[in-house]
Amino acid sequence: MLKKITLCLALALLALVGLTACTNGPDTGTDTTGDTSAPVGTTADPDTNAHDTNPSESTPDTTAPAESETAPAGPVYEPTALPATNVAREGFAIASSTKWNTPWDSEQPVYSNLHINDGDTASAWVSEWGPHNPYGKPFDPTLDHYVYIDLTRSYRIESLRVHPAPGYEGGFPAAFDVLISSDGVTYTKATSVTGATAESAKGGLSVDMGGVDAKYVKLAFTRLGAGDEERGVYIALGEVEVIAPIDTASNMMLNRDGLWLFRDPDTSWQLRVDYYRDGTAVDPNRKLTFTVADASVAAVSETGLVTPVAFGKTEVYVSDGTNRSTCVVEVKKDIGEDEFLISAMHITTYQAPDTLEQSIDLLVKSGVEHLEAAHWFDTAGNVVHWYTIHLCHERGAMYSPWDSEGKLTSMSDQQLIEIVQKYEGIPGVAGVFLTDEPSTWYVDCARVMGVMAAYNPHYTYYVNLLPPTGAAGEAEYYTEFCSVAGHEGRNKYLTYDHYPFTTGGGFDSRVYSSLDQIRKAGLQYNWDTGYYLQSQINLPTLDGIYGGTRRYNASLGIAYGMKNFKHYLSLCPFDYNTGASDYDAGILDRNYLPAPYYDEIIVNNRYIKNAGTLLGAADAIEVYHTSRDNGAVIVPEDFIFARESGSNLIFTLYETHTGGQQYVAVTNKTFKKREAGIVTIKVQKDIGALSYYDPMTGETQALYMENGCFTLVLEAGSSVIVILPEGVDVSREAVKSDNLALGTGVYVTSSQTSFYEATKIGSYYLTDGNRTDGSWSSAPADRNPALVLDLGEVQSISRLDIYENARVQKQQYLTDFTVEVSEDGKTYKTVLTVTGATYTDLAKAYECRFDATEARYIRITPTKAGVVGVGEIEVYA
Repeated sequence: MLKKITLCLALALLALVGLTACTNGPDTGTDTTGDTSAPVGTTADPDTNAHDTNPSESTPDTTAPAESETAPAGPVYEPTALPATNVAREGFAIASSTKWNTPWDSEQPVYSNLHINDGDTASAWVSEWGPHNPYGKPFDPTLDHYVYIDLTRSYRIESLRVHPAPGYEGGFPAAFDVLISSDGVTYTKATSVTGATAESAKGGLSVDMGGVDAKYVKLAFTRLGAGDEERGVYIALGEVEVIAPIDTASNMMLNRDGLWLFRDPDTSWQLRVDYYRDGTAVDPNRKLTFTVADASVAAVSETGLVTPVAFGKTEVYVSDGTNRSTCVVEVKKDIGEDEFLISAMHITTYQAPDTLEQSIDLLVKSGVEHLEAAHWFDTAGNVVHWYTIHLCHERGAMYSPWDSEGKLTSMSDQQLIEIVQKYEGIPGVAGVFLTDEPSTWYVDCARVMGVMAAYNPHYTYYVNLLPPTGAAGEAEYYTEFCSVAGHEGRNKYLTYDHYPFTTGGGFDSRVYSSLDQIRKAGLQYNWDTGYYLQSQINLPTLDGIYGGTRRYNASLGIAYGMKNFKHYLSLCPFDYNTGASDYDAGILDRNYLPAPYYDEIIVNNRYIKNAGTLLGAADAIEVYHTSRDNGAVIVPEDFIFARESGSNLIFTLYETHTGGQQYVAVTNKTFKKREAGIVTIKVQKDIGALSYYDPMTGETQALYMENGCFTLVLEAGSSVIVILPEGVDVSREAVKSDNLALGTGVYVTSSQTSFYEATKIGSYYLTDGNRTDGSWSSAPADRNPALVLDLGEVQSISRLDIYENARVQKQQYLTDFTVEVSEDGKTYKTVLTVTGATYTDLAKAYECRFDATEARYIRITPTKAGVVGVGEIEVYA
């Protein structure tokens, strides 16, 4: 995808940071004491102060205060006023321009906007200087230049202290206006400063604000400093402090003011006091008390370890006897669980300063719930990574940053886990975007995802895979990715982009076969699937229906079982030198305002979410077409529905994950006309009364039957969902086989499959029923190879047959190994240990017999060092 974009900003990994703003709440907590041992997932607290200058050197701190106790809730807490102090440190600062210090290599540029309010007057924010910035544009002193700070809440501001930057005194502004705002959109001038110099500002230039209420403070520079010979004219600041009254409920700053926790496996968080705003030193021996408002949602131990109890929201209060702070705790279901998730890509990649809040507001209004694959910097060089997380959560959306892209596949398991730990517990974080369109390295990307998901399965780890490209190793591309990435629980998301509409009004029908390929891989390996909605320019408007692209893409997703619908892109990108763009149909235009199809996108997103209320907890187990196209399977004669008249259709049989309910999504395959189409459908077997759900309206209506048929008014490129009576099963009977492993998913630790070569190496060959064609081999670097078969449900088994074939080198035969079984994929027991297995006749299996046992998962672990290869595995009762 990204190689089609004219310009892609390079990703620079910022040092480990987080959000630290405290809120006050009534002391209604209930005394609870929890287990102080750390559950699976979040095990410790990486230091996450948003403005630490070198937080990557910090270590998790789980040391409890010497005297801590869990106290019963007392009376309503009455805070005591404290002297005014700097409240800017907990906010987020953005500048009109920032000098980049080789951001492609540096984790945190030394001139970063983060230094504007990091609490350190010795660190410097510096604007662009010299003839060019990273985009090749000269610094223009005649343009509007500013910095602003989002304080994250409103304060009564008494004054500012503006500090010059040591070593960059020539950049201290000579004059500036101070503007304030409650919403970040409409600003009013509070005061002005003239005649300022770095010399006069030593120790901080004090600016009297007179006690004004504001959430945002902006310094608009009206006259720049003198500059210097080396850099020319530029702007530089050491710190901007915002002085406002605080009280004892806003003095003690915790390492989290909000938490997202998950269940099964439980995540946790160790609360601690990071610092006091009034300068009081943190004393590890000071007694702290921890209380929780609703013990049915979360528990807090006497040392401050917060653990989940049940889904919901509550507050944890921390008191040192004088000060009290609040952490809002939400115990959440997994992202996208039993629903459709609507995402958009690249929000910060093309973002200009002072536009991010407006953009996120508009995206959320359009129905986007999740932003992904954004870079750490905006177009002016600001680090907006952590601010974007904050804004998304503030507006009820989620964010998955693009972290360490290009480096992940060379990282150790521990380094990958540390990336996940960086975000754990932060409200608004849905996961991590890993990479875009891997080809030869896709198995390495799968390994990365598997390591992260094994550590914390609640996040999603996004890899956008390639569409079918005609590569020789394409047959194994999706299945082998699923296999290496993992198997515990249901995985999210197997995602790709394949845009069917071509310039000049054409349609690439290969999209049907690629969608089916993704669907089948997801079913076999227990993955939810997703794809991107098309948004290129030069497409026909299709009689004014942008539904012909986005709507039709959404309907194709419904027809093929997609769960994650992604908009490519959030913003219309463009080349910063020429202004040209290859894409011009983002949700927002290049002015960060609604694009021409914005209103239709709102309708389309609502259509998708409505469909997910029924289909989010179901799988598309059968897909049939009424007309022949590339990859289309024609409706079999014994299917429950048959088209009698009207437009060509796609019938999709859905079944809930629990198997208790079936639906048939009916999709109008026609997309070139806006007029509604009347289709008549014959019901081939009396199964009782039917109703249908219209995702456009969110309404359910009964279907009127006449002569065994019903009619639907189905707009071109749209779907409706026919609800079958509860307990009715219209699925086609699967081919019976005594081999319980036939067609099931096999998960492996590594693979020698190749993208550009037809090696016929892949895990899915192990259960395809063909003993001689295709095999799996572990990678040479895999020191501990293993494979796990997932039978799909718990069954009684007593025999495992292993076949080698001519494709496997003899020295790689599976000769020494253990066989373990599990019902849940977590707790295994050994049922057999094999040493010296032989394969003298490749047409015969090596039989592994053991006492009958109940199992869904079978793990085979070689005990002899070296590469392992296997041809076929069969399982019998």
